[in-house]
Amino acid sequence: GDVVAIPPLLAPPRSHLHVGAFTDCRVGVLRPKTLVQDVVGLGFGHFRDALTLTSARWWQLLVRHSAFMEQSLQERIVLGLLDLGAKVGVPDGRKKGLSLDLTHQDLAHLVIGSRAKVSASLARLARQDAIAQEGRTRIVIDPIKLRAIARL
Repeated sequence: GDVVAIPPLLAPPRSHLHVGAFTDCRVGVLRPKTLVQDVVGLGFGHFRDALTLTSARWWQLLVRHSAFMEQSLQERIVLGLLDLGAKVGVPDGRKKGLSLDLTHQDLAHLVIGSRAKVSASLARLARQDAIAQEGRTRIVIDPIKLRAIARL
């Protein structure tokens, strides 16, 4: 049958798998380590490292874009800011937040929106104290307030 458990082997493991059966069938569950070592014949640590190097970025991109399809622009902006903050944000000493050097146009490209609408959404987030805009390219995010807005 199909092996559907490869994406959860990637870090961070996250799966939204929904299965429906139209005929009588059996479902088997194998631990990832057993699958890789006994079925594939590789050491689990080496397999996971190779998978992370080759597939993890593509998988994250696929997950982000598939999640974005269901979200409003505001939600995509919040998710994009949280994602960037986790990856490249620098702790901001004056506030309990993360600092990002990012133009509104760059963010618009990331979240598939227009610069004008992204700027309006960022202004709304600033009024909610979830972000602070400093100059033309610095955005300080408050991850806790952004997660609350996104209901994460």
